[in-house]
Amino acid sequence: MFPLEDPDSTKEEKDTLLDKQFFLLERLLMDDCPEVRTIAVEGSCRILHLFWEVIPSPIITKILTKIFVDMSRDVCTEVRLSTLNGIIYLLGNPHSHEILKVLLPRLQHLMLDKALTVRVAAVDLLVHLKDVRNFQFNKVHELN
Repeated sequence: MFPLEDPDSTKEEKDTLLDKQFFLLERLLMDDCPEVRTIAVEGSCRILHLFWEVIPSPIITKILTKIFVDMSRDVCTEVRLSTLNGIIYLLGNPHSHEILKVLLPRLQHLMLDKALTVRVAAVDLLVHLKDVRNFQFNKVHELN
């Protein structure tokens, strides 16, 4: 249900409502409940996938930083797994590729995650990258 809009409101009111929605999305990513964080991560990636072109770049940066820095290192396995699944989905939007080229190497630690499901999802992410133009596998995960 994004974005929620009132068709009768002014542009200023619409902008205020949209700002509130982004604020709430950020709060959901920091929720105490792991189930909420899990859904918030994948939902954030879906919102970015669908509305990348209309979301202000500072908001995109803020959301992606939260996902790549905090959610990818969450204590809950399901949150780390949803981070990878969300990013795989986000790869479907070509507008995200330039920033993902920079951010994806920050997920290398998930290749050695203690949870098998997370390691499998990390490999799945690498498999999806082979279908994306101009992504170099060795830039995302260094081969030792």
